[in-house]
Amino acid sequence: MPNLPISQLPLASSGYSNSWMVIVNYNEDPSGVTYKIPFSGVTSSGSGTSGSSGSSGTSGTSGSSGTNGTSGSSGSSGTSGTSGSSGSSGTSGTSGSSGSSGTSGTSGSSGSSGTSGTSGISLPFTSGAWGSFISTESQYITSTTTAYSMSASTQTSGNGVIVSADTRFVVASAGTYNLQFSCQIESTGGGSAQTMDIWLAVNGNNVDNSNTQVVGNSNNGRSVAAWNFVEPLNAGDYMELKFRVSDIRLGFAYDVAQINPTRPAIPSVIVTVTQV
Repeated sequence: MPNLPISQLPLASSGYSNSWMVIVNYNEDPSGVTYKIPFSGVTSSGSGTSGSSGSSGTSGTSGSSGTNGTSGSSGSSGTSGTSGSSGSSGTSGTSGSSGSSGTSGTSGSSGSSGTSGTSGISLPFTSGAWGSFISTESQYITSTTTAYSMSASTQTSGNGVIVSADTRFVVASAGTYNLQFSCQIESTGGGSAQTMDIWLAVNGNNVDNSNTQVVGNSNNGRSVAAWNFVEPLNAGDYMELKFRVSDIRLGFAYDVAQINPTRPAIPSVIVTVTQV
């Protein structure tokens, strides 16, 4: 039998486990000893080709669950989702209390200038104001129950005092003023006593305790009433001489200039106002 490699030896078709395969060395051995070789020794020299895998066995029963492991670290936050649609509006709440006032705003620009007014009395008067006034008309009235104002509409001189509306003597500066007057009272008829009351008013208001009553001469008689008033006034204040009569035939008479000898006219009323 030729020498064969172990891989080419014929397979045993029968045998028992743990049996031995004897390989006879056909070479002559001087000792005449025949050697036995364990089968495992023979097969260890070279592996055969792997056989096909057998079918899987049935699964065994599941073992008991192990203890829970420790929790892992938190993952990073996901991206934000899209916003949901807006809900319907709620009912309005009650009004809150008013807040404190804010600071004042800056002043607006000045408006355009108005038209110039009429010229008044010049100010100030450092040397004292005065004014002199007369009436060149007779003055008679129509009612015994009405208070009238003496007229002295003609100004003959002055500085700081003027006449307004024929009867109002206006001062331009504050101060104390002396008003003096004289009037030629005349009765144009009658036979009984006729009286006239004369008093002072400031800014249209009667001055307390300023009235005097005089008795006129009836039947074309004449008399003169003359005295003065001293009053403290503010700039722009005015004084008036007020009167009333018991008979409308009693009034103030004006006379023109006379001759033989030459005489000046007689004003019905004379008024002077001086600052004191």
